[in-house]
Amino acid sequence: MEKSTYDADDDGTVDDSAALEGEDLAEVQDHTPKTHTHTEAQITDLSHDAAAIAGVEVDNTDIGAGKGLYYNGTSEKLEYETPPGATGQYVDRGDPSGWDKEIGDFTTNNTWIEMDFGLIVPDGAIAIQFAIQIEDDAAGNSFNIRSADKSNALNKITAGTQAAGVMSYAYGAVSCSTARKVDYRASNTTWTGIWVVVCGWFL
Repeated sequence: MEKSTYDADDDGTVDDSAALEGEDLAEVQDHTPKTHTHTEAQITDLSHDAAAIAGVEVDNTDIGAGKGLYYNGTSEKLEYETPPGATGQYVDRGDPSGWDKEIGDFTTNNTWIEMDFGLIVPDGAIAIQFAIQIEDDAAGNSFNIRSADKSNALNKITAGTQAAGVMSYAYGAVSCSTARKVDYRASNTTWTGIWVVVCGWFL
């Protein structure tokens, strides 16, 4: 191809190129960029797992139910903490439609046994409020609940049978483990019935 063919005016630039699609060089150099719009679904590498908020690093170490993000001036990070003044806050469970545990759920051998309430009580709870109902054909038997991390039997809820065939009741709160577990102990007898329900919890 002769230069006289593709640069007839001899200015050092191809007069008409397929790449320019009929536009001259000045027009191509002075083009206005096009605006492109994309939906979130079209962006495949979009992540919402933010490591920082407004440039402040987020520390997820103590994340848990009932906690909020607060700025720690010492670490200069956003950290999960129990809201100020919220420790010991009681949460009413509402209106349970039935007992959570009944006689078949308990081993009655007068030994402290751990029981898990983690499917009912949320993470972050520090104590559980219980209602207990018992019945036996003899007086002097008892059903007890205490914290799972205790070794003594003084700090507990106790329901005791006062007379044969008469219902007895107890209502109270005990601290629970971080896994929302407590211990129970039932007298070694053939019980008529033991019923336990979670009424609420403390955060």
